[in-house]
Amino acid sequence: MSFRIPPLNLKKTQTSTTILLRAPVDILQSITAFLDGKSISRLLTCGNKQLFVSLGERGGVTSFRLHLHFSGKLPPGSLFSNLPKLRAIVICMKGNLRQDSLTAIEPAKFPSTIVKIHFDFKWAEWIWKSLSTHTLLDSTLVFKNDLEKDAASEIQVARLIPALQYLHLDGWPALKDAFVVHLPLSMTHFGLSNNTFLTPACIDYLPGHLLTLELPSVTSWSDEDLARLPRTLTHLNFCGCANRLDSSCFAYLPRTLETLTLGTIKVNPEDVPHLPPGLLRLSFNVLKHKSAPHSSSWLGLLPTSLANLKLRFQKEALFTDPCLALLPRNLTHLDINSSLISDHGLADLPPHLRFLRIESACNLTPNVMSVLPKPLQVLQVPSTLRLGPLDVPKDRPHLVVENS
Repeated sequence: MSFRIPPLNLKKTQTSTTILLRAPVDILQSITAFLDGKSISRLLTCGNKQLFVSLGERGGVTSFRLHLHFSGKLPPGSLFSNLPKLRAIVICMKGNLRQDSLTAIEPAKFPSTIVKIHFDFKWAEWIWKSLSTHTLLDSTLVFKNDLEKDAASEIQVARLIPALQYLHLDGWPALKDAFVVHLPLSMTHFGLSNNTFLTPACIDYLPGHLLTLELPSVTSWSDEDLARLPRTLTHLNFCGCANRLDSSCFAYLPRTLETLTLGTIKVNPEDVPHLPPGLLRLSFNVLKHKSAPHSSSWLGLLPTSLANLKLRFQKEALFTDPCLALLPRNLTHLDINSSLISDHGLADLPPHLRFLRIESACNLTPNVMSVLPKPLQVLQVPSTLRLGPLDVPKDRPHLVVENS
């Protein structure tokens, strides 16, 4: 069960401050990890110098999380410089941050200990770039290409935040390939959501030991481009790829992948065996392939290691009752859209399934309860179906039926 700790009220009593002052650093870190950024800011500015030292110099605060809704302001720009042992900064906001508060995210003021940055707010890349320290371009420098020349005036992330391992920027659409040139070699996670400017030219400059790469709005990438991705990747997200990929791309993906999210794929059964063999989670939109327009046999060729599968069938690509028997038997989560499956067909679901979501209206009735896998805990079906919580048998108290 998730819960949210309310903002700390220091005006009520000094008991909270006393407890924090007496707590060892490791306990203090555990306590502040559950506090939101506003509460931490209040603690730092409450006027207690001993507490200020405990939270800052002694390392009582190692993570800072702030969630704002449409209106709000970041704490003073000096906040992060007062937390020299800070390791993670997460700032999320619905809407645009006030321009006068953006100085708080000046990269040069971040502690050198920062390993994780997650920013989820819109149109801040231009101010982040203007706040970054730049070296005047040396006219004697020789660049291999225009990208490296552009990078000379980009945000020097590796120099400003040298220990960075995790960087996720959502809502920063104007960052370009030159930004990637300066990512630290220590990075293992790079996510750039809702961006339209990155191109395959950035691939050769990605940190060589990346484990997670999320570029949901990239432009057209070829099979050869995918072959240049870091071979260490375990998570790859290309769900917003602008072009429709052909399933021939499967053979060019890193073999280490465990999670793969792609956009729209024209599936040729001959290519499916080339998916990474240890794949655990797979998601993409399915288009029929001209060489096998009516074949669903490829479902039986998916990696047997798959535990989580999400497929969206488009246009003439169909998912029918016989397809259910072809699915990997180790699946625990299945998310599909089909109006052509029935109660009888669901009897062939993988036996270990715990979660099933059917997006499209189909011909299911309350009788389906008798054929669902015993481990199933959640069944999500369209609200248009005459199927709901009241149809759950008494002998299946752990099954929840949700209408979407």
